[in-house]
Amino acid sequence: MRNFFKNGFLCALVLCLSAVPAPAFAAEGVTHLSLRQAVEMALKNNPEALIAQERVSESGARKLRAISALLPHLFGAVSEERIWKENLAALGFPEGGLIGPFNTFDARIEGAFTLFDANASELLRVGITEERIAALESEYAKEQLTAATALAYIDALKSFGELKAATADFSLARRLELEAQHQHDSGFATHVDLVRAQTRSADQSLKLQKARLDFFQSRLQLERVTGLPLGIRIRLSDSLNFFRENKIPSRDEAFEIARKNRLELQIADKKIRSSGQRLGAAKAELLPKVDVNGSYGLSGLSPSDAPVASQAGIEVKMPLFDGGGVQADIQESASRKRQQEIASNDTERNVEEDVFLAFRRFDIEGEAVVTAEKALSLAQQQLGLSKNRFSTGVSNNIELLTAQAELADARQAYISTLARYHMARVNLYASLGQTNLFYLEKAK
Repeated sequence: MRNFFKNGFLCALVLCLSAVPAPAFAAEGVTHLSLRQAVEMALKNNPEALIAQERVSESGARKLRAISALLPHLFGAVSEERIWKENLAALGFPEGGLIGPFNTFDARIEGAFTLFDANASELLRVGITEERIAALESEYAKEQLTAATALAYIDALKSFGELKAATADFSLARRLELEAQHQHDSGFATHVDLVRAQTRSADQSLKLQKARLDFFQSRLQLERVTGLPLGIRIRLSDSLNFFRENKIPSRDEAFEIARKNRLELQIADKKIRSSGQRLGAAKAELLPKVDVNGSYGLSGLSPSDAPVASQAGIEVKMPLFDGGGVQADIQESASRKRQQEIASNDTERNVEEDVFLAFRRFDIEGEAVVTAEKALSLAQQQLGLSKNRFSTGVSNNIELLTAQAELADARQAYISTLARYHMARVNLYASLGQTNLFYLEKAK
């Protein structure tokens, strides 16, 4: 889970979860897409979630196989045979010689039942535990997919915001270019001022093209994650509006919530139990095994001349010497149990680290939004002052273009900071094991 909180992992995770079949609905029927709808579509269509659910079915089948070892087994068998020559001497009758030809017929029901098998009983417990592990891993895959979908949704909103900002910056650059052209034609601005404005306009045009491509790519990734048809025209109905969380637990409360909710800890605990049960199964190989078997049916020379035949017996098996194979199984199972205990301790430490880092990042990104918003407001004021100075001929357009560039940077920084803040919120919810509670505000 810890690597999931690294910024660089976003793109790789989204692409890993991206190969999704398109759902069967009309494209024109989908116009608005909220975060909640995106998550629901991803959970329904994404291969990672579907494969995780199939693994639950697979583990259930293994449990049934373990149960079958403890249930009665019945077989039906029918055979009819023609024997041309049989040497009785080979069967222990030296004076018997050769006999034949003759027929044999046998039809019976055979049964076997295990009265006591400690190894099979322990393996059944393993099967039950591993089915629960698979169910938890399926829920964990859904939780990760929910977080990945939220991050992809935020990234699409960020790219759309950057596209709008780039469009506004290009429009401003064009207006300033026209103003510089007018000033130049009127003799109030030099040719250098005009060239500077034209250069700035061309630069903003390139940034606008890049913003369009980035928005297309981010929207494509979101469509892949959710299973929407590629290229569909959608409108994201949630926004990156800044708001403070109302109910943030304290650090101590957060650690307790994470220990209770984080599925990694529950999975680690179940794996320790499973490895302990496998160790018990390995030790149970040293115990005796008791089976009851029997058969009932017809046996004779032909179907019409086959009297009733039956038999029953009990068998006790106990290993005396197998070359150390059982001891090797015990040693291997004990080592795997210790490995799971070490991994569980590391997982618990990682969960604590995730909570600590998520809170720290959430606090810092929240303050960064306030700072970025203030910087954007100041950049807008600075541009207005610079335009007045240039219009009145007090200064050349270097100051104006510098103010324009600072406003563009402030816009991009504000959008990026908003996106990082909401990504920090995703990480915070995920660190508490409550990714399904994450939300965004509706667009106004």
